[in-house]
Amino acid sequence: MIKLLQCLIFISVVTFLLSCGSSNNPHLRDSMEKGELINLHVDKGTKPLILDERTTKFTVSKIDSSQLVAEVSKILTIDGNNFILDRKTNALFCFGLDGIFKWTYGKPGKGPEEHDALTDFSVRRDTVYLFDKLNKILKLDTLGRFIKAQKLTIGGQWFYADLFFVNKQGEYVFYNSDMADSHEFAYKFLTVPPTFKKINDVYMKKTNKEGDRRWAAGFYPVQTMTDNSGFFYTEPLNDTIYKYVDTTFTRKYAVDFGKYTLSKSYLNQNRHELSDFWKTKFGSNITSIFETDSLLTFRTTIAGQLYYHFFRKATHEVQNFSVVLLKSGDFYASMQFIGGAENKLYFLIEPDLLMNAYKYIKKGKYNKISDTEYRKILTKTSPLFAKLLDGTNIYSNQLIVSVNISTKDLFKSNKL
Repeated sequence: MIKLLQCLIFISVVTFLLSCGSSNNPHLRDSMEKGELINLHVDKGTKPLILDERTTKFTVSKIDSSQLVAEVSKILTIDGNNFILDRKTNALFCFGLDGIFKWTYGKPGKGPEEHDALTDFSVRRDTVYLFDKLNKILKLDTLGRFIKAQKLTIGGQWFYADLFFVNKQGEYVFYNSDMADSHEFAYKFLTVPPTFKKINDVYMKKTNKEGDRRWAAGFYPVQTMTDNSGFFYTEPLNDTIYKYVDTTFTRKYAVDFGKYTLSKSYLNQNRHELSDFWKTKFGSNITSIFETDSLLTFRTTIAGQLYYHFFRKATHEVQNFSVVLLKSGDFYASMQFIGGAENKLYFLIEPDLLMNAYKYIKKGKYNKISDTEYRKILTKTSPLFAKLLDGTNIYSNQLIVSVNISTKDLFKSNKL
């Protein structure tokens, strides 16, 4: 009921502003050509991507556990800093690239420097913007010091949005999902100037048809590009990767799932449950996107299983991996892909995976020696594993692992 009320308020504000004079009329700015086609060919089989420390260069950056991050909801690497939003603890953390803690900002409450629910953030030049979707934007400097707060009002009226981005022009871009929306007029995106006096542009008009309503996918549909110039946008039951740069949306890529393409009968259902989708044979839910000059990487769900896809832009080759594994001696650990840059990929490793693997291997192969002796063996047989374990316990933060790997290496055969 609260969500419905919020959507109604949002829509009424947009409708009011569109009914104002022509000086306040926003532009509908969509450039929706077909987009470059990516044929996944998942039906030809997949394999694990195994990154072995003997042949791959790793850089380990442990997130300082003096400040416990309960959940890495969103991470951006900008200007030598790792900014991590933790929606569970309702705070933003800033760490150096070496994992050393710099500052945190989390002040739940109703005061001028406080917030209700931090759901997103953006960084532009020397300002960090914290987005409290219920009532305000908090501006901080890059040292985490409060500058000022702005209420979420347009033309003096409060409105609701889900996610937030500051573009290169300094405009605020707001995303509002179409859940529970049953009105004739609404757009998924709008941009406003920092003064909040009007709406500059609107994007992607909502159809409001029953079959076009979507369940929440549990991931960020708005994913900031690695160079911070714009963002990618994806939808739960869709085959399209949209791109927003320089105030314009484009349908950048269209993903062909082959025999796993969503059927029209399924798309036309009135309701979609996430658990129901996992039980189907279909593919969708594109997320974790990053793009370099030579490579596009993203993740999907196909027939209830996660897949990682690497698209070589020059040749249109695609490599599909069912899981990404770090190999260090006898040790294997699955890693969660979170982004990257040219020739570099970033992954998260959960500390409990390390601790469980350590106990399992020692119990089986080294059960007759002490932990101290086993650690000495590890530094020789599995130096990366030993480095990851050093100072790690079940209460530690996730570990950020940077992998230096070329596009050419990604398209080699990987075998267990």
